[in-house]
Amino acid sequence: MSKTGWLYICLFILALWPGSRALAGQSGWASTDYARMRMITGVDTIGPANSFEAALHMRMEEGWHSYWKIPGEAGAPPRFDWSGSDNISDVEILWQAPKRFDEFGFQTFGYEKDVYFPLRVSLSEPGKAATLKIAVKTMVCHEICIPQDFTVSFSIPEGDGKDSSEQRLIDFEKRRVPQSEDSASLRIDTVVAGPDALVVSAYSQNGFDQADMFAYGGEILLTAAPEIAVEADDARHALITISKPEDLEALNLALQGQSLNIVLLSGRDALERSVPF
Repeated sequence: MSKTGWLYICLFILALWPGSRALAGQSGWASTDYARMRMITGVDTIGPANSFEAALHMRMEEGWHSYWKIPGEAGAPPRFDWSGSDNISDVEILWQAPKRFDEFGFQTFGYEKDVYFPLRVSLSEPGKAATLKIAVKTMVCHEICIPQDFTVSFSIPEGDGKDSSEQRLIDFEKRRVPQSEDSASLRIDTVVAGPDALVVSAYSQNGFDQADMFAYGGEILLTAAPEIAVEADDARHALITISKPEDLEALNLALQGQSLNIVLLSGRDALERSVPF
């Protein structure tokens, strides 16, 4: 394994180690009964750049899970309030690819154990100290669902703006965010909406053993587990079919003039594409 690979592994282990000491670029943990949250930043000081990177790290107790930006047929997405921040003009949240859960027959999408929300933070006044403060309302579930509230704050002094020791961990976790364009390892070739289902032809370099797909747009949400038909002579190609919601008479008619975001997952690879109809 390369030195870079070993470095990523060490950073990951350090981030998960229960009693690890806080380092530069890390806030303390805000804890509730079933989860805790902290912030890491990609810079130790604020320099002349207009923006910097950070991430929220949420760790859940064993067996508990939270929700993605589109929770599926049940649950609620996290809500983020940055109004308590200082010298911050905008925060863009990058959502890591979710996992599918079956909750008493409902299909939901979310996270378990550890999840990172990479952030792109824009400054009001570059070169001046900044405080990144967030109030998070989220929900965690395990047989029952319980609301969780976190407040996390981290102040960054002015300085040269050099990267912190956490920037490599942020870069590593950004790899879990679905890409917006096809890649050499994962792509969507065609998308067809029929009256009863959405059918997608796709390519995955690593095959489709760990694949999933769902789609959303406007008031339309396709949550049914996909049927994946792998080509007999090439397991890297497949037709993926998702049935329409039961309360929708004809999917193709409902989609006319609209766009659908299709999220394709295959192992650690993820792709999210907006398709107009």
